[in-house]
Amino acid sequence: MEKNIWFALIGSVALLCSGCFSLERETPDIKHYSFNVVRDQVTVKEENGLNVMFKGIDIQSIYQGRSFMYRDAQLRFIKDFYHQFMLDPSRLITEQATAWFAAAPYVNVLDYRRTTVKPDIEIYGIITKLYTDIRDKNAPVAHLAIRFRVVDMRIMPYAILYEHDYPEERTVMRFSATEIMNGFNDALRSVLEAFEADLGEKLGIYRS
Repeated sequence: MEKNIWFALIGSVALLCSGCFSLERETPDIKHYSFNVVRDQVTVKEENGLNVMFKGIDIQSIYQGRSFMYRDAQLRFIKDFYHQFMLDPSRLITEQATAWFAAAPYVNVLDYRRTTVKPDIEIYGIITKLYTDIRDKNAPVAHLAIRFRVVDMRIMPYAILYEHDYPEERTVMRFSATEIMNGFNDALRSVLEAFEADLGEKLGIYRS
């Protein structure tokens, strides 16, 4: 009798360990995504362009964190632990916006961490939307919105030259993280294009 109990215990432990290893193998991988926005063409830099400094793009608290955010009900948002941005999205978008304007023809982008040059213009931003509406799973909609504030540092006291919201949305082909990220990238591109055009008009420096 004792011998049968012993073999039964050994079998139970073996089955339990087998289950543990099985669960470990089935744990989904966390996939990471990043913004990647490129200008259509290489521009020729003008001499004596305005010195512009990005002071960072913040993000509203509801969208903080690296996990993708979904809206699945009128007043409910959920986070996707298994699909995340490579870094904090505010940092990624700040890097993309800085690189975008660094290639613009009529401005010189200053790095506030490495320069002592006083900027002519300081740019602040806040991400006010960054989520995907999945209430219709056959037609998910990626939402991205950024509010930019432009401060003129050439006058005293410093003055807000311009402030505006840039909302964009993209209906994606299917409910997949890759398609959603493509939608975010396309939306960010449109935001930066529109902001650059408006900024140039306000500053009177961009030629038609």
